[in-house]
Amino acid sequence: MHVAQGLCYRYFPSKEALFDTAIDQYAGQLVGRMTEILRQPGLTLREIILQMPTFLDTEADDNFTYKLCHGPQGHKLHQQLSMAVCAKMQPIVQEQLDLAKARGEIQVEDTRTVASFCVYGQLGVLLCAEIPGEERVRRTKAFLLEMLHLK
Repeated sequence: MHVAQGLCYRYFPSKEALFDTAIDQYAGQLVGRMTEILRQPGLTLREIILQMPTFLDTEADDNFTYKLCHGPQGHKLHQQLSMAVCAKMQPIVQEQLDLAKARGEIQVEDTRTVASFCVYGQLGVLLCAEIPGEERVRRTKAFLLEMLHLK
């Protein structure tokens, strides 16, 4: 960047704060790509789930941030990124559940808890390297449809 190394500490109190900010910005980019489908008017919750990209669908980048967070040495950063994406996705999913509830598509009382479960609960499947990527996505979407009685 052609600046003195110490200049970063004028804006960030530590390396951790710098990394946290970078992770947060990258998570925002991923969430933006994952939620592009929500710009399509008139979709049902079932259609949104079936068309919604997952973490796996967004992992096609060939840039430094992608390599840093998803490379062989980036396990800790990948975990941090996954949690940051989930934190950003939870209110978006809750809003979609609230809309689906208002349209009579689902019968859920506590959309906040269901949204948290939908978002954070996927991680166990989506991050399981023992299951092929496409199968992880298929299983996750099938579970969400079944859980919400949208089959």
